[in-house]
Amino acid sequence: DGGIDGGGDGGDSIHAQNAALYAWGTLFNLLGALVLHRERTVTPRGAATIFAGFDHAAPWLVVANLVVVGLVTSAIFKYLSNIVKLFVNAAAMLLTALLGATLLGQRVTPAFACGATVVVASLYLYHAERARAPPPQPTRRRPLVAVAAAVASGSRSSSSSSSLTASES
Repeated sequence: DGGIDGGGDGGDSIHAQNAALYAWGTLFNLLGALVLHRERTVTPRGAATIFAGFDHAAPWLVVANLVVVGLVTSAIFKYLSNIVKLFVNAAAMLLTALLGATLLGQRVTPAFACGATVVVASLYLYHAERARAPPPQPTRRRPLVAVAAAVASGSRSSSSSSSLTASES
């Protein structure tokens, strides 16, 4: 229902926006590959060399993973905030390190443990503060043009025009 900025009536669904974004991304990346790496992408055999190395499951799993990450990221940006995206990235990093240490036997360095502690503390403080704060009350926001027109036409009294708040502008 909202635009890409999450506010208002942009009209397009998040799926249509993702389709447009990925279509343009594919087009520009293909053009970039053709211009920068012409000798590797256009050969006598044709453009099939673009998919060289995609003959087993691992590259396709990486592509599928990146598609899911892109869809989740677009949903986070559409319905949540940039701060949430940063915390999701931090939590994913911690989860990846935990799984790497558990399943692959990787060693967790003291520097990483210190950084992980800071991330966990920031996650706690962010969510603890939000849990204590009262929920925000919805405010009626008017476009700046409408407020300026009302002030210019003199339809507001001097006392009400001086009470213009930041949420209205």
